[in-house]
Amino acid sequence: MADAPLAALEKLQGQLPPHLARSDLAELAVLLRYAERGAWAFAIYNTVPVRDEVAEVLRQLLAPLPIYEFNLSTQQPNPLTFLETLPTAQERAIVFFFDLEQTGGAGWGYLEMQRENLAARPLGLVFWINRPAWAEGVRTAPNFWSQRSGVFDFTINSPAVLSEVRGAWAGQPVQLDSPADWERQFRLFSGLLREYEDEQAPPAAQAELHGKIAYLLNFADRQAEAAAHLQQQLELARQAHDRRQQVEAMNNLGWTTQLQQGRAAALDWYRQALAAAGSDRRGRADSLRNIASVLFREGQPAEALSMLHEALDLFRAVGDRLGEANTLKAIGDVHNFRKDLDAALASYAQALDLFRAVGDR
Repeated sequence: MADAPLAALEKLQGQLPPHLARSDLAELAVLLRYAERGAWAFAIYNTVPVRDEVAEVLRQLLAPLPIYEFNLSTQQPNPLTFLETLPTAQERAIVFFFDLEQTGGAGWGYLEMQRENLAARPLGLVFWINRPAWAEGVRTAPNFWSQRSGVFDFTINSPAVLSEVRGAWAGQPVQLDSPADWERQFRLFSGLLREYEDEQAPPAAQAELHGKIAYLLNFADRQAEAAAHLQQQLELARQAHDRRQQVEAMNNLGWTTQLQQGRAAALDWYRQALAAAGSDRRGRADSLRNIASVLFREGQPAEALSMLHEALDLFRAVGDRLGEANTLKAIGDVHNFRKDLDAALASYAQALDLFRAVGDR
């Protein structure tokens, strides 16, 4: 094939799952590659994992064209506000707009009013929308809709495939290797949670997503929002009789509370987590280490050291080498504080070996 996106797609075909290997993907890639200006398309999806999978393939196919990604919301419903942040000398670029359906209808109003402005820009715009948003757009922004360059369908019709794709992505761990990862994962897990809530998915599955969203919010220093999701995780985990998630939520509530209210309030959560852990060795290990951290900072190094050694045994028993490494480092810190430098160095050396072994820099 002479066409660059199609040639690249042909190479990828064997690697793409069946729900992605469709003509709409190739046609959208060609449109975005060659439309000079004023082109906008709508990509229809019925689950956010597929939306994100298609977006990732397009990033590969359209390179080296710059691609910008923006999340619309009720607080930021105007697409033009985001476009004004692009480099002024930008000649050709692709822009993905996500969550138009989350603007309460305001986003469509801005698009209807600003269509001539958008048509004059050297941009290829993709609006990722679900089917209800499609119907809303046709009704509330008819002129903008009529000027579209295309509608591309990425919905999954098979309930079995839909469930499989959702489950696979919901089970992915949070991984933050670049600044863009935060936005993408927050968008993914938040979207999945909305889908799970709409379809009344099992409480344990919803709880997992609340926990992941809380982790991302804590990473972004948005502790109040993180605490709200952790409370939801705890309540859902209790409904599901999921001990592991209950302990995880309590320990993370302790950490979030410590940042907001101090160590005394955090200690109450950590002790609740320890009591809830029961025979769950990993849960007990995490809780003991958290309690020890507070006790050490409260001037009780002997009590902290005892708990850290108990946690260390538990981490070793379950084969958690990263937990073991972090606990050894904490033991080293206590020995260092007590001026027992030989013991501190021995603990730090063991921790360093384990950090290297698990690839944690």
